[in-house]
Amino acid sequence: MFSDRLYELAFEYKKAKLWNTIWSYLFFAVKMSDNRIGYIRVSGLGNEPCALELYIGEKGFESLRRLVKAEKSLIGTEEYREAVYQQDCLQLSLVGKDVLLEEEREEAKAFARSHGIRISGKNAYPQFLKYQPYYCPWASLTEDEQQQLCEALEAVLEISKLLKGKTPTELGLADADSEIEDVLLMERHGEVYSLGKTKLPPEREVEWPMPEAANDISIAKIKKLKKSGIWECGFAHFAEPVQSEAEEIPLYPLILFVINADTDYLLPLPPVVHYQEKSEELLNIFMEVLLDEKICPLEIKVQDGRTHAFFQSFCEKLNVKLVEEEFLPSLQYVKKEFNEDFCGDNVESLESIAETLDMLLEMDNSQLGQMPDEMREMFQFLSEQDGLPGDIKDKIDELLNDVEMGNQNGKPKLDIFSPRMADGLEGKSYVISVSMMAGCYRHIQISCNALLVELHSAIIDAFGFDDDHAHAFFMDDKIWSHNNSFYMRGVEDFGSRTTDRYRLSQAGLNKGKKFKYLFDFGDEWRFQCKVLQVKEEETEAPVIVKSKGEAPEQYPNWDDE
Repeated sequence: MFSDRLYELAFEYKKAKLWNTIWSYLFFAVKMSDNRIGYIRVSGLGNEPCALELYIGEKGFESLRRLVKAEKSLIGTEEYREAVYQQDCLQLSLVGKDVLLEEEREEAKAFARSHGIRISGKNAYPQFLKYQPYYCPWASLTEDEQQQLCEALEAVLEISKLLKGKTPTELGLADADSEIEDVLLMERHGEVYSLGKTKLPPEREVEWPMPEAANDISIAKIKKLKKSGIWECGFAHFAEPVQSEAEEIPLYPLILFVINADTDYLLPLPPVVHYQEKSEELLNIFMEVLLDEKICPLEIKVQDGRTHAFFQSFCEKLNVKLVEEEFLPSLQYVKKEFNEDFCGDNVESLESIAETLDMLLEMDNSQLGQMPDEMREMFQFLSEQDGLPGDIKDKIDELLNDVEMGNQNGKPKLDIFSPRMADGLEGKSYVISVSMMAGCYRHIQISCNALLVELHSAIIDAFGFDDDHAHAFFMDDKIWSHNNSFYMRGVEDFGSRTTDRYRLSQAGLNKGKKFKYLFDFGDEWRFQCKVLQVKEEETEAPVIVKSKGEAPEQYPNWDDE
């Protein structure tokens, strides 16, 4: 079924254990023998198998980019699952024998016996998979695809040699979610690789199907109905794939929820497969259900681009208002119930977190010191969540302490803030003096539970500035210090934490604490901050309790330009 060369390289990859050296956000490129560019990443955390993934061409790289963003952004399970469903790659996974089909397991054993290889350990068997958007990963690779995976494995094994004495970033591996324009490119010439750079494809928006409401008879009948109700609409995927025939690659069914926001009545719509190719069929089913129920929506609300694209033609032809909003409460409730009933999100998420922590805690401190900042933020965020089991909280605390120790061995020390620092501050507020220069200051009262980004907004408003530049806080009172810094999201490469995820109570603020606030990294507007009081009262929104001096103009030469 699979070539001996592919098995040989898979067992060499297992022996190299690159997933302990290369974090899963990092990738590099290789020029394939057919002159296409392949993008390679190594992964191996939690219940993810230790794996190598090969994404070929612009389409493949775009799926990698979306997946890494989903993994790093702490989005909900549904959005993460959507990014996984769009994955487009070839993959080698190292898995337990129970994961494999019998023929896969016997083939791997036969190769190992004939080559004197002993298969042992938790995830010791190679599995070769093909990921196609919205299809279940399937162990069926053509000869060409096997050759492509071999080329990827040969390149990554060469990387393992080059990494001796270097970190992955020093070698040129890049973060798939960063704003870089090019990445390390490996190109093979005979038995030798050359290292260069290749431009990355531009980021593209997902193109969702836009079905045409072409059934004129149904449209005419629906127009005669009285319009009523605001309907919240959205799609969701089942977590389990289905297949019509044994030889067919399974797909993940998609279901459209259409719910009346006033009555919570849910239209009876069936799940569908092959939605990308057959979106007009679903639209026709939707219109038939409307006629059966004698309903014509007055307004349709959606949350995302796919649902907006689905309803656009229908709403235009029937003059139904189509609105896109960030939060739809009735839809959110229905999706939550659906995920609990059909997707098992809660149990799977906790198992994934626990397994990830166990694997990370096996690493030494020097390896943990190279943990990406986003991953450290993720665990800090998780530690703040209510209802997390105590054993997982304990593991997170242990991990963050180990990361801190790792950072002391070569990287600038980064304080690890514990959610316990907020103890005793619930329902209280700070009074913070913020000064620009002698005689010009504002005293701001703000909740101890407020996010740092809220303090940023309060300062900008207090001094009459436009919020059109980057910002940062330096809790050790030293501008551009890397020790205790919090940066605006999007420029977090400068520091380790972002102001939209950390609260004032977690930043070590107490009476007398001094720290710096920096706005506009070009003009460098510097503000001196000091905690004057911790008041035994809450404040819902920041309040200026004292103001002195006129703030300087943000753009003094604007009228002259």
